[in-house]
Amino acid sequence: MNENELMNTANELLKQQQWKEAGTLFRQVWENENNAYAASRYLKCLRKAGYASASIKQGNKALNQFPGNKYIKNELVWAYYDDTIKPEESKENLYQLIESAKIILSLQPDSLAKELTVFAVIKAAKQKEKWDIVLEWCNVLKPEELNDEPTIIDGRRGRSRKEQWFFAKVKSLIELELWKEARVCALAAIKVYPKEMNFYRFSAGALANLGEEEKAILELQDILLKHREEWYIYQDLSDIYLSINQPETALKFACQAALSPGEDKIKVTLYEKICQQSLLLGKLEMSAQHLELSKAIREREGWKVKDTLQQLQTKINQEITNQQLTFTQFEGDITKLNQICRKYWKEILYEDIPRYCGTIESLPPNQAHGWIIDDTGNRVFFLQKDLPKFLRKENQRVSFILQESYDRKRDRKSFKAADFQIQKQ
Repeated sequence: MNENELMNTANELLKQQQWKEAGTLFRQVWENENNAYAASRYLKCLRKAGYASASIKQGNKALNQFPGNKYIKNELVWAYYDDTIKPEESKENLYQLIESAKIILSLQPDSLAKELTVFAVIKAAKQKEKWDIVLEWCNVLKPEELNDEPTIIDGRRGRSRKEQWFFAKVKSLIELELWKEARVCALAAIKVYPKEMNFYRFSAGALANLGEEEKAILELQDILLKHREEWYIYQDLSDIYLSINQPETALKFACQAALSPGEDKIKVTLYEKICQQSLLLGKLEMSAQHLELSKAIREREGWKVKDTLQQLQTKINQEITNQQLTFTQFEGDITKLNQICRKYWKEILYEDIPRYCGTIESLPPNQAHGWIIDDTGNRVFFLQKDLPKFLRKENQRVSFILQESYDRKRDRKSFKAADFQIQKQ
């Protein structure tokens, strides 16, 4: 067969993914006819057949023969990617991974190969908490050039490459305590992703660390009113109030975080903070119960009990001895500890807040809200998810408190009923 016939046959075999047979013919054309395109196809066949390292060796030979050939460079990029970036074991040696990535970048890869390579380095560096490297490699890419289509992982929608980039860069700036840059980057992310609450959090957190705690508090409260009430926003507020020496207010927000929806295992650090804060405020029994809750959750999950918890245990035991206190501790009983701690959260959060009485007027089906008529005749809005199931019936008498809310229809602050209880006769 002549060169054209060999190439046609090889291309047909390539379409049929018969890599070995196609590769043999492409190599023959490359070596006999000095054909650069045939060389690039041979490299592809080697890589697809599972011989990425051989494709690298042959690719460097081909690139010396045909300097700057874009097809050979492209195949060499993917050979390096498959051999040195893609395998899971490659992620273990971060610095070797970086060297491989630098080789790929030197070959001027297309946008997809560049993204995959850079994100592989970013991911590995994040796992090893090498935030300076994360930041350095984030800066290799420009967000406006990144794909903003959601990724699909195991059939589920995930963050786009652009959104992942913003998360990685803001996180690295925060970890490196580059607060001004973190604030700027988070604000830029908010413009692109106005519904992603974490960027608002990052922005407010950076502001607090720039010494603008009061402004940061207002921003976090605005998130709670206008977006969603999430437990970790209340924890952020607690942390800021503690940093400005307002421990009582800090404890209130920590208790609000504890009462908000969320699995106990993801709140285990929050419970440790409540233990610390209540100990600071002299609430010894409350502190001891939260210590036991933190320990019990960690033991249930198979996690190590941290040194900080052991240190808190020593302090609490010493105070119990000094004050000659006795009280029941339910070691390891998560259900009972949750009940006890929940009682503390409500006492701390709702102390000195006036309660009102009224009658549930309506629970519209397929609606998130409901209405109460209070004893002065006012109609009060509430969210049905906040109403315990045993109280979900019209004409039910209840007592409640009022919490600040946000009326999206009227674009203004409002109030809602919360903390429902059966009205005591």
